[in-house]
Amino acid sequence: MSVRRPAQNVRRGDPADPAARARDRKTVRHPGSGDILLDCDVLVVPGADLRMVTYMAAAGSSGAGKLDLLRVTHVVKPA
Repeated sequence: MSVRRPAQNVRRGDPADPAARARDRKTVRHPGSGDILLDCDVLVVPGADLRMVTYMAAAGSSGAGKLDLLRVTHVVKPA
């Protein structure tokens, strides 16, 4: 699986927020499902070296459908 970042500007959250956010869109390329467009949010905790990154597909989008299909068909093989 690979991730491509489109040439879009990152919109930064309000610096006065206790936890500022950065938002972006990324395309994940899955070998079986193809390209999946995801919204990426990065929650930054000021004054700490801590970030939480979330990826999600918009409800009803083709990306959401592909993620649903992967959720029920993906099998993890033991190492």
